[in-house]
Amino acid sequence: MIWQSIAHRWNAPELWRKLLSLAQDSLATGAPSYPLCNARLFNGRFTLKNAQNFDDLPSWKQVMFIPVEQRADAFRDLEVRRKLRYEAVEDTRPSTFTRRWDQIFLIKAALPKHQHLEGKSVEEIARLQNKDVIDTFLDISLEEKLETLFQNSGSRDELATAEILRSPFTFGRPIRCRRAFDLSCGLRIRHAVSGYWIRENKVMALEEGIRKLTFMVASLFGLNDRGLIRPGMAADLVLFDPETVRECEPEMVNDLPGGEKRLIQRALE
Repeated sequence: MIWQSIAHRWNAPELWRKLLSLAQDSLATGAPSYPLCNARLFNGRFTLKNAQNFDDLPSWKQVMFIPVEQRADAFRDLEVRRKLRYEAVEDTRPSTFTRRWDQIFLIKAALPKHQHLEGKSVEEIARLQNKDVIDTFLDISLEEKLETLFQNSGSRDELATAEILRSPFTFGRPIRCRRAFDLSCGLRIRHAVSGYWIRENKVMALEEGIRKLTFMVASLFGLNDRGLIRPGMAADLVLFDPETVRECEPEMVNDLPGGEKRLIQRALE
């Protein structure tokens, strides 16, 4: 059994420990049950034209379902802002949205006048402008016609993620590229092998990282001709420089049928 998945979440910060314990107990009984884990920290990118980050906050969800042409008017309404502020800042009820405005960063400004704010968190920008975080967040977005690109980097704790990756009971998830926050999953897994988690954070030995992502995965899925470099096995090899491997910035391409757009993320290997 492959089950999904073990990850640190701020809305349930100790759950990962319980799940690791359950995985260990299950294997101890002889049951071949393994949890997935994700080497890539959740870094969801969004604008206020397409954000899904606030879907379990009722007022935000209601506004985000308004057609874009009228959405800006709702964001300007002071009473609407009061509700949005309460749900995204003051409310203490559990939510998948972390309310960590120090972990929501302005990644790409649509106007040159705001480019100096790129790389700063909304909380930091609010301090610089001496404004409330929600007013800061919405005012910049409105001025840029809701095209400001933000990144939510606050869904996971790196120390907890490192412990999950180190566990002998977890293995890396298969590559998928469905949404903006998934698209570099495969690249970050490869990067994790010798880059972010091993080269920079020394979470595990290089050899162990490669084993978890090759032989362990192939064995669990019964792919008996893969996962090792041996005569007669499939020569699926990836060549990379462990000193430089990293993922590049995401980019938009129009290579789907009909010229439709998708985000891709290349690797520097």
